[in-house]
Amino acid sequence: MDVVGCVEHYKRRHGRDDWTDVPAIAAKEVKEVFYEKLTADGISAFDGAADIIKEAQALGWGVAVASSGAPSKIARNLGSSGLAPLLDPEHIVSAAYVRRGKPAPDVYLEALRRLGAASPRSAARALVIEDAAHGLAAARAAGAYAVAVTTSLPAEALAPHADEVVGGLRDLVGRLAALRPGGTAADRPRAAAGVEAAKGVAAGAEAEAAGAVS
Repeated sequence: MDVVGCVEHYKRRHGRDDWTDVPAIAAKEVKEVFYEKLTADGISAFDGAADIIKEAQALGWGVAVASSGAPSKIARNLGSSGLAPLLDPEHIVSAAYVRRGKPAPDVYLEALRRLGAASPRSAARALVIEDAAHGLAAARAAGAYAVAVTTSLPAEALAPHADEVVGGLRDLVGRLAALRPGGTAADRPRAAAGVEAAKGVAAGAEAEAAGAVS
């Protein structure tokens, strides 16, 4: 039985009517296998990832990771990059834990809920750092302030979906508390929810490392 056949089998067995695009799901599973092989020697976090997490925590913000990756992939990447000790395991959220993945807001809404910031007013004070158009759309749909980093895509591809665009994570270090132009201190984020924006590259493969939301 090929991968598509396996997915079809489990779709029927578990009544997963929400698995509407079986070939796409199968392709994702194959991608995960190759990704694991490519990153077998470990990954490195992007420059500034650890500093952003520490800065957010020093500001009294909650920090979470909201990723499209599988739980095992997220755990492997955070552990390999050295960022895992900086994060509360309960605040690491995979799209596997919610019904809809990005660009739907579900994974960010769950991260905000775990941070105790589930209300619309709290979400409006959240900061998300992302490097993908779907992730930025998800962040905005959740009501958060979305900052794009051009580590994977050019600024012109991300700008339509973001509130602000920067070149990399290092550009945000020392700036978190002032990332809401025109806002008062009370309007600014009080928590930071991690995202796929801290992707790093190892063995030629993209690797999630960390990021930030409120």
